[in-house]
Amino acid sequence: MNIRRFLILLGLISLSLLVAANIGAIPKFLNYLHKIHWYLIPLLILIQLLSYYCNSQLYKTFFSISGHNVPMRKIFEISIGINFANQMVLASAIAGTAYLTNTLKGLVPPGKVTLAQIGRYFFAAGTNIPLLLFGIMLIFFSGSISHISVRLVVFILVVIITAGVAGIVYLSDRAHMRRLIRPLIDTYNRFGNYFLRKSFQPLTPVKVGNFLDEFYTGYNDIIRNKRALTKLTIWATGGNLAEIATVYAVFTGFGSFPNPGIVILAYQIAIAASLIGPITAGAGALEFGMIGAFTALGQPFALSLAVVVVYRALSMIIFLPPGFYYYRQGLK
Repeated sequence: MNIRRFLILLGLISLSLLVAANIGAIPKFLNYLHKIHWYLIPLLILIQLLSYYCNSQLYKTFFSISGHNVPMRKIFEISIGINFANQMVLASAIAGTAYLTNTLKGLVPPGKVTLAQIGRYFFAAGTNIPLLLFGIMLIFFSGSISHISVRLVVFILVVIITAGVAGIVYLSDRAHMRRLIRPLIDTYNRFGNYFLRKSFQPLTPVKVGNFLDEFYTGYNDIIRNKRALTKLTIWATGGNLAEIATVYAVFTGFGSFPNPGIVILAYQIAIAASLIGPITAGAGALEFGMIGAFTALGQPFALSLAVVVVYRALSMIIFLPPGFYYYRQGLK
């Protein structure tokens, strides 16, 4: 059994044990689904559109730093398409970058597109740290600090900070970056030579060198531009807050108004759990983590399950169809 199947199986076993321990709550879960307020759907749509807007502004800021002015409408459509790639396509990070590069062909060089995609994840992770601390403070002042595991919170902080620092140190060195992408380049060239043959254009050392020149020119532009760093931080924070607000909106749709700190903390735990998403092909890591986190933080299991199921279901039903449309358009 490979590591991906093992982790998927482990997640399914964990969820099964959680369900088994709360089997008596299943009727309550079904009852919750009949109590959803009508205003949830338009509220969810508005908040998610705000999330896409913040992500679009994040990309636009990255591109404008290097002097590339891409229309906001185009970037907004791209953000919806990337959401489809992130949720439905295997190797979503690579698929999202390829989609973004293809859609912006002739507008932004591939190296700077890749930098924007990587930078989006770095800023999202970095702005999660103060949000996590803020969530802990809200729980602490409400007098329910006993519900959380301090060790788990510290672990999440260590993971985020360590991954961020390691990533910045690694990617800031051109030699390290070259070693990182060499296996990808070799795999791409072997695949193209074997399947595409005459129509294939390999990634030559010259092309790779040009890509790295574009990447590190953009990287240095960002480092030197303090004002742009502030804007990137603001838009990344806005995107994270919109995602948290989406989950909280689902709670309100069930007539529940939990401590916002619980939602913030559970969302961060779920994000940490989703780090294994590329290994498990995105098979439920976020969902399992969020259900377990809400239950551990004192929310009823039936309500936690209902919130996560509705949150994911509505997000997919509402936004995956337009996401597929823009994803397909961008790859033409």
